[in-house]
Amino acid sequence: MRAITIFETSLLERMGEKLRRWRLDQDETQQMAADRLGFSLSTIRRMEAGVDSIPIRYWLRAIDFYGPGIGALEKFLEEASRPEPPPWEERSERAQRASRRPRENEDQGNAAGEASLKPS
Repeated sequence: MRAITIFETSLLERMGEKLRRWRLDQDETQQMAADRLGFSLSTIRRMEAGVDSIPIRYWLRAIDFYGPGIGALEKFLEEASRPEPPPWEERSERAQRASRRPRENEDQGNAAGEASLKPS
């Protein structure tokens, strides 16, 4: 049996967090969710914690009940598997907009800068 990868661990944790948010959006406790889904309380807790030993049938039932449904599972997995950039790589919208804008008079600025470096 192979070991679970860091990516898989991260994905399961994000899926658990998503399940927790869906449950809280319904104003339900973990016990209420367990009763509705026919799971034990410990199973719900383990799912929300991203434990890797939860059978897929539990995830499918929870996604179908709380989430967008089985038909949207592909979208759910796509969203959950998108890596989040580390905080130091995030850029503000302002910085992103500024980097996309062509600089005005860039050629003139370079020419002026080169001219000022030339001896008179």
